[in-house]
Amino acid sequence: MNEGKIRSFAVDDDDAGIRIDMFLAEHTGLSRSRIKGFIKDGCTVLNGESITKPSYQVTPGDSIVLSIPSVTEPAFLPENIPLDIIYRDKHIIVINKPAGMVVHPGRGNVTGTLTGGLLYLCKSLAGVGDPSKPGIVHRIDKDTSGLLVAALNEEAHTALSHMIHDREIKRVYNAFVWGHPTPESGAIDAPVGRNPKNRKQQAVVQNGKPSVTHYSTLARYDFLTKLEIILETGRTDFEATNRQWTGKLKELHKQCSERMKELDKSGLPGQPISVSDSMCF
Repeated sequence: MNEGKIRSFAVDDDDAGIRIDMFLAEHTGLSRSRIKGFIKDGCTVLNGESITKPSYQVTPGDSIVLSIPSVTEPAFLPENIPLDIIYRDKHIIVINKPAGMVVHPGRGNVTGTLTGGLLYLCKSLAGVGDPSKPGIVHRIDKDTSGLLVAALNEEAHTALSHMIHDREIKRVYNAFVWGHPTPESGAIDAPVGRNPKNRKQQAVVQNGKPSVTHYSTLARYDFLTKLEIILETGRTDFEATNRQWTGKLKELHKQCSERMKELDKSGLPGQPISVSDSMCF
């Protein structure tokens, strides 16, 4: 285990030019996101001076000292929440998350989360990855049901994080949307960033980070379409894609407004319905 230790490293020619957070992640086996947090928190000394810039590119001869904090208990408690376990071994667990469940605690969602249920089920999870969301390497939106994989140890967390970053994990969704998209298949390339009108939300913005979602039509109904959606990037882009679809289909909403009013009375949602259908490693 690395926790609570001080590790020293010397940079040689083979590592010249790579980012310090990447260098430390490769040499400690910890996730890059966790290393970034350590650096920003002042846990890293470069050539005798504190460094808080994860993007610094190391050079041969650099001396790096990393103080790895001891594992702290998460700010939330394990909860005995029934989870639908699809697969489990000593490294990973795959859960079929129901719609309405938040993946990890956040403002306004401290209890009833999938992470709380995982902590109850897997006691060792507290020290894996980010303490605020232990074991979590990706998430799906609250109102989306489907498969989510979590890591049960630090090695698996690092490996899964790298696989998602390198797009070696394929995530497929099925979704129902109002109207009939034209064309029937294609890609939505819409940069995602903080909503300038509400900083707590993500939105499609001009200077956002790249976000690409591929879609194809599986079935067409009277006023609905069933889509297969594949995420190319790993951002919170599916929620933004939903909002973009909502905007694209406003004209179709008008055309079938009377039918939708009838459906609204029956309790069907006024937004796309999505299910995380499969994951391929």
